[in-house]
Amino acid sequence: LCGQSGISETTLENSASYIQNWLERLQNDEALIVVTRRILLYISIQNVLFVCFLKSRFVSFELQHRD
Repeated sequence: LCGQSGISETTLENSASYIQNWLERLQNDEALIVVTRRILLYISIQNVLFVCFLKSRFVSFELQHRD
């Protein structure tokens, strides 16, 4: 699958190292955990609002283009 999508083994190793680095930092810094949790919550809320916006636009479009 990686070969077909163009993802090299080096990319996977770099990604694993990146994730491992963040896990180590999070395990050693409680303040970073709190900040990260807030950022992830903020991003999640943004995503929910964006999906709601898209759904409302889609419904509005459907209502305007009914036969």
